[in-house]
Amino acid sequence: IVLDYILLGMDGFGSREALPDSTQVLQVIRMIRVGRLLKWNQMFASLRERFDSQYWITQMSIVNIIIQILLMYHVVACIFFGLGKLNESQVSWIQTYDLTNAEFGYQYTTTLHWALCQLGMGSNIIEATNLVERLFGIVVVLFAIITFSSLVSLMTSLLTSLHNAREQELHEFRLLRSFLVRNQIPGSLSQRVKNFLQHSYTLQREVISETQVPLLSLLSKNLQGELQFARYQRSLSFLVFVADALLAGDNLQHREVAHEIAANAVTQTFLATSEVVFYAGNVAEHVFLATSGALLYLQNRGKTVADIDTWISEMTLWTPWTFCGDLLTQDLTVLVMVEQSSFCDIVCKSPETQQMAKIFAEDYVANMNAYVVASDLWQYPGDDDNQDEPGRQWMTNLFGGNQKRRSSLRRASDPRLFMAQDVVPGANGLPGLDSQNLQVLQQAAKDA
Repeated sequence: IVLDYILLGMDGFGSREALPDSTQVLQVIRMIRVGRLLKWNQMFASLRERFDSQYWITQMSIVNIIIQILLMYHVVACIFFGLGKLNESQVSWIQTYDLTNAEFGYQYTTTLHWALCQLGMGSNIIEATNLVERLFGIVVVLFAIITFSSLVSLMTSLLTSLHNAREQELHEFRLLRSFLVRNQIPGSLSQRVKNFLQHSYTLQREVISETQVPLLSLLSKNLQGELQFARYQRSLSFLVFVADALLAGDNLQHREVAHEIAANAVTQTFLATSEVVFYAGNVAEHVFLATSGALLYLQNRGKTVADIDTWISEMTLWTPWTFCGDLLTQDLTVLVMVEQSSFCDIVCKSPETQQMAKIFAEDYVANMNAYVVASDLWQYPGDDDNQDEPGRQWMTNLFGGNQKRRSSLRRASDPRLFMAQDVVPGANGLPGLDSQNLQVLQQAAKDA
């Protein structure tokens, strides 16, 4: 920058021919400094890290190659023009083709045209007029043979991969349409199937799943758990027990349990519009949270739109539970699910976390029995609820009085609902963690 200001100030002292030779050399050096643009690769690498879609990364790579070619020959054009201005003791190509007093824009485009023609694309009337210019032209041609051919080969490979991916998508959807027509699938159902598969295919193309990254299998167990926890941390933070018990503090064992839950008990799935998540009366084995889309809860002829980022049937983790209503999707929905049996097994591995879960489960069920509730949408009481309700004091003693609850209790106002104690067994031992009781309940459901 200092060099630029010095030369800019010296331009006011007279014509360029009146300046000393050393100053003219500095001007040439300033033109060569455009080579700093070759750092574009580092800039592009940092930009590419912001994209998680292989499809867009491929397209950006093609654009990057085109920009590299233009930048490379911009530098070549600048050097060639500098050679014509530097060696004024001999006749240069600038004088020969009468470009000395031409406008800057015409000078630049003419020089860039000459540089691009060295790639073998088109012809140009400009020729070298002295030994230095001729030698530089030879070097540029040799450089083009090596670099340009490599870049073009790479770009061709990327374009081919994009073409193959597009052809594969068209082929698969042609097969799908043939299947639907030959099996006489109704038009409305066919449209729903195609819409869902188109959405799922787009997500699969744009989002890289862990099955597409074989290197992840080489991670240690601890790193794998930490990675999966970072992936689902936002969803798990809405689980009261995880946020206020396992993650409240710096206990490494508690955090390890949270990481293992994320790695082995949490899954993610995609559902189409009007798909059923669960039916009333079925034994609950999972807890559900929608990260996008829309869910509709049906109970006693009533309809409720379930909130996004809210766990549904969370009581499944703490007591044997059967669904009280039906849950359906109203849009293409991404669901995060926690499996009850895996969650309980992981929590019970540590005596300390098992005891914490036991106390929390007893309080959870006590709160359910204290309110008029029989809904899968029921949420554990928050700080804004009545602190004098039964089973609330243990939270202050065990986790501290400053913990903030993420959700407030939704009191049931429908008189057709009945007490939770009629459908939820009391906290006896470790509710929801007693696998024997759960198996008895599941067997009874099968026999019925």
